[in-house]
Amino acid sequence: MIKGRELVLFIDAIDNADFAASQRSEVSFPIKLLELLDSDPIPGLKVVVSCRTERKPATYAQYHELILRPFSINETSAFLRSRIKKVSQVEINVAHARSGATREYLLILSKMAGVFLMSRRSTRKSSWMSSFRREYQMQSL
Repeated sequence: MIKGRELVLFIDAIDNADFAASQRSEVSFPIKLLELLDSDPIPGLKVVVSCRTERKPATYAQYHELILRPFSINETSAFLRSRIKKVSQVEINVAHARSGATREYLLILSKMAGVFLMSRRSTRKSSWMSSFRREYQMQSL
């Protein structure tokens, strides 16, 4: 490493890696890496990992925990408006409530909105959220 420089390594979903490794009776790579770096740190290297709060893998490695809070209604509005054309405030409110204001669910909803908006063939007025609800109900049966 170049002196005075830092490298940040991001590893997403270490809970999924831990689950997959446990299915094979192995220790997951991210956990091995965290524990190795805890006992033998590399100067200038920072590791940032993510996981679901309820599925935090067990490790003896020391870490600083940062909990991501759900979006506010204003953040949900900005997030959806940047991804969906002509999204109404009612649709934003429904998406905010049904997603638990979680970025991942809102991202899925916004991607599905594009699919529903592009696939609508009828001329009747129908919101993307109504289409999503109908599709979800059919899949749930």
